[in-house]
Amino acid sequence: MDPLVESLRALEAHGLEVIMGMIFGFDSDTAASGRSMVEFIGAVNAPIIYFNLLAALPKTPLWDRMSKEGRLLEDEAGDSRQSEGLLSCLTSNIQFKLGNARVEQMLRDTVRAVYTPAEVYRRFRWNAEHVYGKQLQGLPPARNGKERIFLLKFTLGTLVRVLWAIGCKAPYRRHFWRYLGMLLRLRAQGKIAGVLEVLLRTAPNAHHLIEWQRTLLADSVPREDPFRFGEHGLFAAGRSGPEQDGSNLRPAS
Repeated sequence: MDPLVESLRALEAHGLEVIMGMIFGFDSDTAASGRSMVEFIGAVNAPIIYFNLLAALPKTPLWDRMSKEGRLLEDEAGDSRQSEGLLSCLTSNIQFKLGNARVEQMLRDTVRAVYTPAEVYRRFRWNAEHVYGKQLQGLPPARNGKERIFLLKFTLGTLVRVLWAIGCKAPYRRHFWRYLGMLLRLRAQGKIAGVLEVLLRTAPNAHHLIEWQRTLLADSVPREDPFRFGEHGLFAAGRSGPEQDGSNLRPAS
């Protein structure tokens, strides 16, 4: 077993869910880097992975090196810092050795592979069986009857939305029902403390990951999301659009 995978297995064995960040654009990247990432994610079974292109922040060694090598990119306004734009996973201010179009496509291909409904739910099923049952669950944070009623209504409301939006309407609903069936079986076997706690925490996350993948690959604004958190959604910083695809960048002079 790969030593890094083995180390992460040790964390998972103690109930720690692994969340990873993947960065594309290092000088050491090759055409096979995307495939290697897909295989690594599949081995680790981390359910949530954040993807980004390598970017240089001012007053850092990377910024200084890229500036010296003439590899800093400016936007149309002549700004090579692009502080706000760099929050997008498809925006960078670096000219990559592999070529920016090639690196961006490798990122897209990797996202396409790891965030299919089947693969997302496969990783969540693995965590349900090997990780979630080892996590300590506390009591709901309710101090009085009024707060308990609120939590009950909130839980039931979320459950209804999950069952309707994912279990009935989503095109990948068969993966959801297979996942729910597994949670019920694990609960009956005493391997997890409760079905609702796991389901209502992971099913909306799975929904967001799948929708984010489709949005990223389509370069479009997502349709109204029944599980949107906040004004711009859970993964707003990772959305991309025509103005963020790197086509409006040029080398800094």
